[in-house]
Amino acid sequence: WGLYARRLPVPTSLNVLEIKARNVKGVITLDAEFVFTLVDIFFGGDGKGKRTEGSIEFTPMETRLVRKFVTAVVHDMKEAWKPFMAIDFQLGNSEISPIFAAVAAGSDPVCVTGFELTLGGREFSFEIVLPDSLVEPVRHLRDAGQQSQAEADSRRWSTRLKADVQDATVSL
Repeated sequence: WGLYARRLPVPTSLNVLEIKARNVKGVITLDAEFVFTLVDIFFGGDGKGKRTEGSIEFTPMETRLVRKFVTAVVHDMKEAWKPFMAIDFQLGNSEISPIFAAVAAGSDPVCVTGFELTLGGREFSFEIVLPDSLVEPVRHLRDAGQQSQAEADSRRWSTRLKADVQDATVSL
């Protein structure tokens, strides 16, 4: 967690996830430019504007739209985890600095999953950070079906999945 947190710029939208059944926390991070673009597009802009330099705090509207976006991601995360275990991700507080998010100790291992989006002709990413103690117990369930596949089948599946995901349309 410490290495990951140190690389984040300030401000970053850090949205803390409470995972009560496991008594751990995770975080969904969005960079400031992505947040600005979400608001710009929401209000009918083309998403090509730039955030004012030196703006450290997020506006109430930026905060509100980020929470709506993250709430949708959290809903999808609950569905994605169902085949492995029932986990109730709850959206907690939002911070702009990793110091205040305090989701793990500096030496705690975490799993970081990045997602890339294209909005207004520009590429953005957001990341989901979950503690390794949550992911490790189900890793064998995720990997179980792939061990018997031949490498060629795996490569073909990966190529097909990548093509399908690239062609998917998502409404925001």
